[in-house]
Amino acid sequence: MPEHRVRGSIVYHGVLLALGMLLVCGMLQPGSLAIAQTATNGTSVTLDPFSGPAGSPVAGVGFLTCAGCTGGSFTAQWDDGSKIGTGTLFNISSTQWVFEIDFNVPSHATLGPHNVSFLSGSISATTAAFTVTPSPPTAAGSSFLSAWDSTDSAMLVFGGPTSGLWAFEPATNQWLQFIGAGTGPNVSGTGAMVWDPTDGMLLVVDSNGGIWSITPTIAPYQASGLWRRVATSGPAPSGGGAYTATWNASSGAMLVFGSSTNPGLWSFEPSTNVWQQLTGMTGPQPS
Repeated sequence: MPEHRVRGSIVYHGVLLALGMLLVCGMLQPGSLAIAQTATNGTSVTLDPFSGPAGSPVAGVGFLTCAGCTGGSFTAQWDDGSKIGTGTLFNISSTQWVFEIDFNVPSHATLGPHNVSFLSGSISATTAAFTVTPSPPTAAGSSFLSAWDSTDSAMLVFGGPTSGLWAFEPATNQWLQFIGAGTGPNVSGTGAMVWDPTDGMLLVVDSNGGIWSITPTIAPYQASGLWRRVATSGPAPSGGGAYTATWNASSGAMLVFGSSTNPGLWSFEPSTNVWQQLTGMTGPQPS
């Protein structure tokens, strides 16, 4: 076997082994390592997964078919012309190459699909598609509420006015932050949240027993909706404290249990916006 093929094969397997060890040891964050199928010079390189939030570091490795490539380093360029990182091309055979690329997604990058170009004397017009996704919510100093949105097949997460409302789509493995939703309720770790599948909206009980609703619209790379304070009637939970809630599909109502000063069980019907305290129950109750 020619010397350059032996050397290229060693380098190729060395790159894969090194990146694999970095991933196992936790030095590369999950999702930041992208592996590609073979692509031809001058075409789009498909890396999977190849997405992340603005400002995140990304490492990729893949294969390239190129009869005239010379190997060595190349520059990674964002689709706005800014240089964002570097890469290296290693020879496996006369036409087969393996590349390794490291870059940081620009902090100003907008959500959605973009292209990363490989620039060198021997690589011509080769690009890799990259999708910028929202940063996931941070848990520092926050207590989050969650509910399953059966309409959009997404988990909704709310952490109060500071952390805001988020959606996580398991099908795309992406976080989406609700933009322009308004201030929203104050929960401070004491509220409760359920999904109302009948009306396709999210219901939140705030720290003072108030009801808020939002009807989400979830589309690729974005989520939107507007918080609304619901005017209610009837005896509502009061006095603060922790609440827990669930949806009663048979009656089309939210059941809420809790309150530190007036513990009990309540029912809220979105169709009438009426609270009702449930009484006359038998047997021991949670306290």
